[in-house]
Amino acid sequence: MLNHVCPLCECKMRPGEGAASFRGRMAHIPCWLEWREGRRDSPRPSVLVVEDDEATRYTTRRVLENAEFDVLEASTAEAALEALGRRPDLVLLDLQLPDLDGFEVCRRIKSDPSTASMRVVPYTAVYKSDVDRRRAFEAGADGYLLKPLSAEQLVATVNGLIGVG
Repeated sequence: MLNHVCPLCECKMRPGEGAASFRGRMAHIPCWLEWREGRRDSPRPSVLVVEDDEATRYTTRRVLENAEFDVLEASTAEAALEALGRRPDLVLLDLQLPDLDGFEVCRRIKSDPSTASMRVVPYTAVYKSDVDRRRAFEAGADGYLLKPLSAEQLVATVNGLIGVG
């Protein structure tokens, strides 16, 4: 918990401090209790959209912003791994990226203790077989979406995995 920041009050958490889970991250217990009782607003949930196709990335961002999400964007695996430092609540991950495939990106996210609790949902128009789906889940994916998908399906999946809505 070293250098961890409570997502509700944005203050550093100290070792030995009481902590509760908030959207897959650790929060101060008093902050979490205030949020559960409706006395503290939670920050807008954030989604990192990792997509090399500019049009798809733009459309996905607009859908998520209209559903009240903060959206971060990356067009490569390298940029996505760097953006994890901004602590998104969920990573929406294209599997076919120019520098590294999404299966490996997912594996790296889930194998790093500092990012392992982040929700990762691959979405793809290419990897549609049951074998591909199994590979994604073996890499640690928390869901799997096939393109094209409706705005409603996207928002419902993201809400369900982040625990809002």
